[in-house]
Amino acid sequence: MFIAVSSFARPLIGCLPLLLAFTAVTAATADDCQDNPTAADHPLAPRYQGACLLASQTTAYDSYRLVLAKPVSVGHMQWEVPASESLEGRLTRVLYAAPRERSVLEVFRNYEQGLQARGFEIIYQCSGGDCGKRGLLETIIPFERRQRFADAAGSGRRDRAFYSFPNRFDDMRYLAAKTADGSAYVSLLLAFNSNTSIRDTANRVIVLIDVLEPAAMETDQLIDAEQMAKAISESGRIVLRNIYFDFAQATLTPESAPALVEIAALLRQSPELSLYVVGHTDAVGGYESNLALSRQRAETVVAALVRQHGIDAARLTPAGVGPLAPVASNASESGRAENRRVELVERP
Repeated sequence: MFIAVSSFARPLIGCLPLLLAFTAVTAATADDCQDNPTAADHPLAPRYQGACLLASQTTAYDSYRLVLAKPVSVGHMQWEVPASESLEGRLTRVLYAAPRERSVLEVFRNYEQGLQARGFEIIYQCSGGDCGKRGLLETIIPFERRQRFADAAGSGRRDRAFYSFPNRFDDMRYLAAKTADGSAYVSLLLAFNSNTSIRDTANRVIVLIDVLEPAAMETDQLIDAEQMAKAISESGRIVLRNIYFDFAQATLTPESAPALVEIAALLRQSPELSLYVVGHTDAVGGYESNLALSRQRAETVVAALVRQHGIDAARLTPAGVGPLAPVASNASESGRAENRRVELVERP
């Protein structure tokens, strides 16, 4: 659950040592940028005072690569990171536009000192060209993920979020931080947005915050081949909750391997059985992009069964219905998590 919005106070010489001022932030900032009503702050990294909330997205369990060194170009739009930390857990991504009169350095120092005051240790930071410029942005949130993240901002707010990401990287700063007990990690990227196509966010400091909270994935979710066969014989379908994909992508995570083994076993034990593999999404983002993503995920599952487990492709038909068949309300994160799923449906 997100708590009430808090803000970082502007630093003043000789002021109190803690820079976190827990003052309420109104829905509208002092100028023309309005908060996105569908987005939410994260309590571990409150917003800078007067900042405008553009978008946010939370995934219950995801993989994350925490950048700890300057990305090195290895080809066109390709980078390698000499040092990083691979994490898994609850991932929250939040995007802000700071007030126009604030500099990258001022906002950055507020967050740096504010995080330290909250018990975080800064484990890496950089500025300007030492950050790797575009390479850093593309490593943290590649183009496709930026598109999906912007889609999550909702109707009428997508372009504002998407075009807020910086297109120049001379004035940028980044830090990675973690708590002493490793219960939370923060990635903070700031850059000046000179893109004037969207008036709300033009000529502002853009703040991208990722909060990764390592947590155990829900276990005992595996349905074996026998249970699958029983469900399909009784209702013609089975909902799979243990197939996982990278955030906003159609790439299967390693945690999906056991489920694929059981699906393959089901098909071997029932040679007459053919299936529709149906992908479902929540309703966050655009309809067309969700529809495409759901089909791509279904195709990925089919491809894995064919290539890795030797299943005849003729027995499997991938399909994607996007957000068209929800099993819960999309108004809550728990409901959206229920709606993101893969189903096996008996095919005549």
